[in-house]
Amino acid sequence: MRFLYKNNEPVRCKISRRLMPFLACCFVICLVIFSCKTENTKNYMQDIVGTWKDENSTMTYAADSRWNGTWDTGLSMGGHWTIVGDTLYMFRNQSTALLAYYKVLKVSNDEFEIFSLEGDSTIFNKRRIE
Repeated sequence: MRFLYKNNEPVRCKISRRLMPFLACCFVICLVIFSCKTENTKNYMQDIVGTWKDENSTMTYAADSRWNGTWDTGLSMGGHWTIVGDTLYMFRNQSTALLAYYKVLKVSNDEFEIFSLEGDSTIFNKRRIE
């Protein structure tokens, strides 16, 4: 451990006295944020299982974490999906390559709303068809 010396005497670091209360506050704030459970942290995995239609596609999310989608352009694709917290991650078939990810805004029996986290900030309003 190194010390700062002035006139061959160790010098106390004044920054640490100012920094310690700040670090303690940051620690407490982080502890509160990460330990709080809110209604938004519910299990969306079960809620989105089914077939959903939005503005440009029809998606089926299966209970075994597979998904299949057909877009209005004729493109069809599938893969596997998971939800961590309130984020939906979609992967291509047999791949760890992330295809898309979305923040889940709301889920009900008939509606499912997600926000694209890929930079285009598109909100997709889905309605259950099966």
